[in-house]
Parts: sequence; structure tokens; C-alpha cells
Amino acid sequence: ARYLHMKFPDDQYNVLHVAANIDQFEKDILPVLIAMEESDLILFCYPVYSMLVPSQMMHFMEIVKSAKTQLNGKYMTQITTSEHFFDMTAHRYVEENCNDLGMKVLPGLSQRSGDLL
Repeated sequence: ARYLHMKFPDDQYNVLHVAANIDQFEKDILPVLIAMEESDLILFCYPVYSMLVPSQMMHFMEIVKSAKTQLNGKYMTQITTSEHFFDMTAHRYVEENCNDLGMKVLPGLSQRSGDLL
């Protein structure tokens, strides 16, 4: 995500650190929902350790879906780091949750951490 920001500095970015702030998002998800609703593209970046997204990301998806936000037509994609061990399961999980929110899913990218450099 930082690379994209450096590569395209004229674009606007809002970075939400889900893992570090999940407790805060549980208490007040409204600022996050507003940021997502105002976005043209939502990019999920996360590691895939053991076939699935991190638990904080799963919980974040549950919070967003329960808030009944309007993300219809919003584009989403994802960049993950993994060793290509069932990373498609994690991608599919995020894609299906975004489909439930009415989002338009773009194919994501899964790379080994070192490959992204």
C-alpha cells in the first residue's frame, strides 16, 4: 500500500489499520463507514498465515456487514502476502463478504513478502 502511495502521490489515500484498531472500530465504526462510502476503491492488504484472513479482519468484516452500510458499486481488491498455501481461500472469503455488501470485486494479488519488493 505504501508503494502505491509513493508511486501515485497525487491520489488520495485513507489508511485504516484494522488489526491495531479493531477494539476502537467495535465501539465506533461510523468514521470507517464514511471513509469507505467516500472511497472509489477499497484495497484490503493483509498477510495470509494459515489459509485465512487474520481474525481482526474477519471481525472487521462482521462489523461492517452488521452496520448495513451502502457500499453498492464500490470497487474492491486485495493485496496479500503468503507462501501461496491456500491463499485463494482467504481471497475468496474477502471477495464473498464484499459481494454481500454489493461491491464490485477486482482480482487481487498474492505474493511472497520478498516478491513485493
